[in-house]
Amino acid sequence: MALAIGLIFLAALAYVQSSPVAINGDLVRERRDVFNEDPEVKMTTEQIIKYWGYPFEAYTVKTEDNYTLTVHRIPHSRNTNHTPTTKRPVVFLQHGFDGSSADWITNLPNQAAAYVFADAGFDVWLGNFRGSLDSKSEEGWKSKHEYWQFSWDQMAAYDLPAMINQALQITNVDSLYYVAHSVGSTAGFAKFSDDKIFAQKIKKFYALGPIITMKNAKGPLRYIAKLEGMLQWLVGLIGADEFSPNQWLMQEMAKYVCGNVVTKLLCEDVLFLIGGPDSDQLNSTRVPVYVAHSPGGTSTQNVLQFGQMINTGKFQKYDYGSKSKNKQHYNQDTPPVYDVTQMETPVVLYSGSNDWLADPTDVAANIPNLRSLTHHVALDDFNHFDFIWGLRAAAQIYWPIVNDIKTEENPPKSQK
Repeated sequence: MALAIGLIFLAALAYVQSSPVAINGDLVRERRDVFNEDPEVKMTTEQIIKYWGYPFEAYTVKTEDNYTLTVHRIPHSRNTNHTPTTKRPVVFLQHGFDGSSADWITNLPNQAAAYVFADAGFDVWLGNFRGSLDSKSEEGWKSKHEYWQFSWDQMAAYDLPAMINQALQITNVDSLYYVAHSVGSTAGFAKFSDDKIFAQKIKKFYALGPIITMKNAKGPLRYIAKLEGMLQWLVGLIGADEFSPNQWLMQEMAKYVCGNVVTKLLCEDVLFLIGGPDSDQLNSTRVPVYVAHSPGGTSTQNVLQFGQMINTGKFQKYDYGSKSKNKQHYNQDTPPVYDVTQMETPVVLYSGSNDWLADPTDVAANIPNLRSLTHHVALDDFNHFDFIWGLRAAAQIYWPIVNDIKTEENPPKSQK
């Protein structure tokens, strides 16, 4: 009982604001004492990509609701010395919860998704949701508080079309392949279900650690869900807009959740703590690089929406906490529910047996509703972040996707 109360109390404290830069800086400095320093620790996403010899481009896009986003591009392999004249399949990679485009490039070139797809001959685009490291511009907003009033609803409604349309325009193609992790998949399921015209721009949807409903989610986020009503009041009281747990909080929670030296260090990072620390496929020498670029940034409202999804078991829009406020935003007393049975986009699921956020039970429960499901790959011993950082991800996820896309682009003659 005391442990449960302690964890709940710590979860509540997660909403006390502190400087994200200072937090990450402290975390990185601590890890340098334990691991040999990697030059990528101090690099930006652009610098890391160029460090490994890959071409890099960046584009700024504006959403319809006035958010400024940055989209990154690796147009071809580092083994290509010039921009190819022939069109390549366009692959759009979208990060997950509290992440950024750096999620796809912080492993070694033979392990990281962005490099694997580029080396396979694809034109690779990396999205950055609002509030993440490279899409955190508050310019043009009246206040910081006003800027941070969003959740994944807005990422689905505004960010995805803005970024994907930019990629389509630059590459001069009509459709692309969408590879998404975690909340990137959540936004995809929402958008492609709600907007069938836009969904036609997606050739195929590969969902890694797919989150649709979260009734069976595990870990500290479940404790936050139990306090969701009180936390909404607390957020209104202290004005916590960006989700920025402080270092002390992470260390205290790590004591209860983490085991050995490596996983304990990882658990002091909010991402690893929420997604599940137990993994046998992390390259420990890359840990400083991971934590130097995560968390990428998200809003407290986004975290609260996950709590609501755990409490209700529904795939629904953000609940503003009262009938009157919901009526103001949705013209109805309760938040609208996304209907994934309406999605016609071909989708492939990759789920993990040890995933705390995309729990296997929730994934299985949603499969009957995905009428356009083409394949489901259930992976043993994958937690929520093994999909982007796991040593087996390239062999068991990325290369199968590469081969599937190549088959889609050049089907056997008997299928033409």
